[in-house]
Amino acid sequence: MISSRIARVYIVPIAAYQAVAIAGGYGTGREVIEFFTSFGVFGGLYGLITAALFLGMITAVTFEFARIFRVYDYRSFFKELIGPFWGLFEILYILLFLIVLAVVASAAGSILSSRLGAPENLGLLLMLSIIASLLFFGREVVERSLVVITTLLLAAFIYYLAAVLSVDGPLILSRFSAGQETDFSWLKPALQFGMYSAAVAVIILFSTTGIETRKEAFVSGGLCGLIFMIPGLLFHISFMGRLEEVIAIKVPVYWMIDQIDVPYLLLIYLVAMFGTFLGTGLGFLQAVSERLDTWATARMGKPLPRWLHVCVAIAALLISAMLGQFGIIDLIAKGYGTIAWGFLIVFIIPIMTMGVYRIYSSRRSPAMNTEEKQR
Repeated sequence: MISSRIARVYIVPIAAYQAVAIAGGYGTGREVIEFFTSFGVFGGLYGLITAALFLGMITAVTFEFARIFRVYDYRSFFKELIGPFWGLFEILYILLFLIVLAVVASAAGSILSSRLGAPENLGLLLMLSIIASLLFFGREVVERSLVVITTLLLAAFIYYLAAVLSVDGPLILSRFSAGQETDFSWLKPALQFGMYSAAVAVIILFSTTGIETRKEAFVSGGLCGLIFMIPGLLFHISFMGRLEEVIAIKVPVYWMIDQIDVPYLLLIYLVAMFGTFLGTGLGFLQAVSERLDTWATARMGKPLPRWLHVCVAIAALLISAMLGQFGIIDLIAKGYGTIAWGFLIVFIIPIMTMGVYRIYSSRRSPAMNTEEKQR
């Protein structure tokens, strides 16, 4: 039986990170192809390892900075980190927030329509109902839901890899056995992937309030980055048996499932994908709720009522759905690269320079040392 302490410190943050970050790239497998698999067997592996280490390092430092300065929503975090420039992150976050929710709502509707013949708006309504209900019951219910979603996701991905290996195992083994010459062309895409995904560390700070020591912050953050890359590794391995074909496929995971024709795999995978959409929407909206509660507490002395959180969630999902209906997703999605560079400037460089310096300085602070010993 896992103790509640271990769950709060390690399992909840890891689950939140996985659930929030996984839908965009791992849902179809296309991002794995673009950033990793297209560079070959070992180029992809080196890239996955680099991205995992990069994300683990950024997330560990982020968790420790949040712990020391008691900042568990992105507004408070960036006011502490970059002072009056904190609003720059909020601009980037809102852009990313609306794009991701639009993609998630559109994808949920598309899946239900194409596979079950249901109206596309049914996917949106289903997501809206579930997310709004979970948000109403507060942070603890949200965190438990993210743990369940993440567990189911990893189980589905492992089943997918096992199914692929049962069919393509010899081909995959021969691909790895053959070896491969590789240069460093995989490095830049791996860092771009890490840079883009690193913002999740700030989005899920609401899940890190149980962390009490530096060691816990570093271990929990490091594990978040490493475990997040496991589905990418599973997909990369699964693509090796059909490497030349799969690289050109727009939705490689669906294509792979059709090729291997394993009973019930498609149904299991579609259920898992809906879970990723739900987890992503829930994580993003919980981060907004935490930010609004911090603002309300500073202004009025108490957080916003839960029904208002639900109203914000409904409004955000409806706006994102409308963006999807007007086809603006494809237009804005071209700006993902720009948003990633924005996160580099506003978040990654400051946290790895000023943030690290302030963490190191706090270690020499008598008050901080006393507090650390008491724990």
